[in-house]
Amino acid sequence: MTSDRHTQPNRHHHRRSFGRAQDIDRNDPYRRPAKLREPSVCSQCGAVYRKGRWSWGQTPPDAEQVVCQACHRVNDRFPAGVVTLTGAYLQDAQHRSELLNLIRHQEKTESAEHPHNRIIELQDAPEGISVTTTDIHLPRRIG
Repeated sequence: MTSDRHTQPNRHHHRRSFGRAQDIDRNDPYRRPAKLREPSVCSQCGAVYRKGRWSWGQTPPDAEQVVCQACHRVNDRFPAGVVTLTGAYLQDAQHRSELLNLIRHQEKTESAEHPHNRIIELQDAPEGISVTTTDIHLPRRIG
C-alpha cells in the first residue's frame, strides 16, 4: 500500500502572502539585497544596525557609515504609507489640534522602538490632513 502524501504535490508549502503587507513577491527598491556589515550607523539619523536590525543607541567607533532605508525614503520623498483624514470633525480647531497631537505622539511612540517607522510629511490643509510615512505599519496605527 502506497501513501498519497508522497505522490501528491504539497499544496501548502508556499507561504500565504496575497493581500498582506509582508508580500514576499513585491519588489521594494528600498530593501537591501543583502545584510549590512555590522555594526553600521545611518549618517543622517544616527540609527545603529546591530544583530540584523536597526535600533537607537550608542554608535560604535568602528561602525560603517550608511544611509538607512527610512532616510533614503525621506530624501526621495517616496512614502511607503499614506493616511488622509477628512470630514466635518476636522473643521473644529480643537479637534484638528487634538488629532495632530495624536499623530505626532503615535510617531514618537513607534519610532522610539522602530527607527524606520517615521513620518515623512504631515500636510495640514483646510480640506484635511495628509500623512506620509516611511513604513507600512505606522499609517494603520495612526488611522
